[in-house]
Amino acid sequence: MRILTLILLSLYQLAWGQNEDKKIHVGLSLTPQLSVPVFDDAYLQRYEPRFGVAFGGDVNADLSSKFQLRTGLEYQLARITYRDYSPMFPGDVENGEVDVYKSYFDFRYVNSFVGVPIDLKYKLAKPESTNHVFVSAGIAIRYLISSSGEIQLVESGTPTIAYDPETFLFSGQDVWFYFAGGIGYEFKLGRGKCSIQPRYEFSPAKLLEEDASAIGNGHPAYVGIRMSYY
Repeated sequence: MRILTLILLSLYQLAWGQNEDKKIHVGLSLTPQLSVPVFDDAYLQRYEPRFGVAFGGDVNADLSSKFQLRTGLEYQLARITYRDYSPMFPGDVENGEVDVYKSYFDFRYVNSFVGVPIDLKYKLAKPESTNHVFVSAGIAIRYLISSSGEIQLVESGTPTIAYDPETFLFSGQDVWFYFAGGIGYEFKLGRGKCSIQPRYEFSPAKLLEEDASAIGNGHPAYVGIRMSYY
């Protein structure tokens, strides 16, 4: 983390110290997001899409006339809501048949992160084109700074125990690693450039740090529209 901070500070100093033909640009970005977690067993886990947001400061470095590297520092507010129908109780059996959707865990998380994205952008146009379509792909590393919410156990249709998200079996990772990418459009706006990009993020890490046979697990994922100006 200390090394990443030093790198970002160096890039910002370079950006402000260059002339009009500078190769490094400082900007801002805003990404409204929708949480769409991916589960190991889609039959027993069902999610409710929830809105969140990510925003931050960007540092864009021109590597060539068609390639650009983007990094920076961002904040993310993520809401994740889903039901896990893995639990089973005697009351779930009626007339010799099991109702798998009668008992469940109801997960409701609100998490805040700070992180560092690293993207490589490729211009799908002639090098001299200002307005152009582009594709980008990269990674994001985010650190959990706060978590709230509740996990409610519903037994055979009746709410019973409410768990704290920090409970051993329900706690998540502190550091999250994501793959990200999308296709967008960049255009000149005033003295700078603006871009709009539909974007998808997926983490190979599990939502729950501990695997338990009675509790389903999955992976955080988000779709959003990233808007930036530099």
